[in-house]
Amino acid sequence: MWACLHRLRLIRSCGTPASSGCHGRRFGRVPSLPVRRRSRCRFRAAAGQPVRCGLRRSFYGWTVVRCASRRSGAAGARKKPARGAGRSATLVCASHPEREVEFLCAACPRFLCSSCVTEARYATAVVRLCPACGEPCQPLGKVRSITPFWQDMPGVLKYPVTGWGPVMMIFYAAIALLAALAPLGFLLTFFLLTYNMLIVQASAGGRRSLPDWPDFTSWWEIIGRGIKAVVVTVVSLLPLIAVNVAAHSMSGGMIRAPASWLDVRAAASLGLPVVLAQLLAALFFLFYYPMALGITSVFNTIAPILNPALVLKAVARIPKEYAWVVGFFVASGLVEAVLSFVLEAGVPVLGRVVASIGWAYVTFVQMHVLGWTLYQTEDRLNWDIAI
Repeated sequence: MWACLHRLRLIRSCGTPASSGCHGRRFGRVPSLPVRRRSRCRFRAAAGQPVRCGLRRSFYGWTVVRCASRRSGAAGARKKPARGAGRSATLVCASHPEREVEFLCAACPRFLCSSCVTEARYATAVVRLCPACGEPCQPLGKVRSITPFWQDMPGVLKYPVTGWGPVMMIFYAAIALLAALAPLGFLLTFFLLTYNMLIVQASAGGRRSLPDWPDFTSWWEIIGRGIKAVVVTVVSLLPLIAVNVAAHSMSGGMIRAPASWLDVRAAASLGLPVVLAQLLAALFFLFYYPMALGITSVFNTIAPILNPALVLKAVARIPKEYAWVVGFFVASGLVEAVLSFVLEAGVPVLGRVVASIGWAYVTFVQMHVLGWTLYQTEDRLNWDIAI
């Protein structure tokens, strides 16, 4: 039984037995494994069968043990394979044993072939859904070995200056300055927001350099993406807006002219609860906005972000990586704000220009960090990023 249970241990990362010392380099398609000839156990890896070892999730990825033995009489046992067929074991679909698995549903969990999954289109992306639970499936051939951004800070910091990056930063800063002065500056603001979303989308596809500028002739597309970015911001700020409106209405109703001492005291008593509510709303914005912007940028639609449960569910799947993203956003934003204040206060005109270029640099880095984290954790987010 021991040999039966441990003969086949398929690690999605590299496909080698556990005794080989492999610790889960995330790899592409699950390869076939050699089976020792002296073993009398003839079995086949059958996805979704109720066997003893089952599917295990570890820090290094998915560890799958699928053993259907004739001797043990386990459920889902297959017929004795033809001569020579026992020399390799391959994951097969539970519903179609003659097909190899191509997708993994981490929610069930179960392995599926291309005939089992159903396709759904969200804007420009195609997502394969599990027929049992309706969750997106992860293609096994798209699992990659990706370094987290916090372990590659030199590469992250040089991202905006790679290739034509310096020219794009200067151009981006010039558009931002012009948008603050021009009568129709909101159109230029939409252009900047569109480019931010393109950076996230390109980075989520694995690109390590800045994308091209949006097509200036497609202003309707630029306006559409810009409006989506504005909607993301407004939805993320809704709790904070609601708290401020409620606090203003309550304090305004208590203090009337001429105000008595009791009215002033009652209004002051609302101070601590209002501050706590504002703090919670601000934290909600910090944790909601990056993921909402990432989903909108990748799928080019605002439908998912209107349901906070979907966004928070995606955050819960990658808590560690997402905490790094939020922390990086806050730290880089504070550094940029302090430097901009010092530059504009010291040198009013030139300092503002330099501060705008620095703001463009920080924005490019933040958008790349967000997209790269989505690229790194695509298997756990369970969506297929097709650009």
